[in-house]
Amino acid sequence: MVVIFILAILLGIGFPSWMYARTKSQAKTCQRNLSKIQHAKEQWAMENRKVNGDTVTMGDIVPDYLKNTPTCASGGTYSINNIGTDPTCSNGGDHAL
Repeated sequence: MVVIFILAILLGIGFPSWMYARTKSQAKTCQRNLSKIQHAKEQWAMENRKVNGDTVTMGDIVPDYLKNTPTCASGGTYSINNIGTDPTCSNGGDHAL
């Protein structure tokens, strides 16, 4: 009984910390993906002589500038946006570049 009580206390202390670490890791992964998308967009724009406001799609930058289409670690979707505008994630603006 005492062992179960001690395990419950340890689990109660450790679980929130584990969830926080998991959330932070997902946010960092999302931020890294957004950065890769931005760099691929910039390279595509330079090579194709595009200017701010021009439209770009994921098909334009994958597979030539990105190996594959990045997926959000927390289940969101990425919006590439136009040239000159940073890409965004549907799971929040806290992953800004």
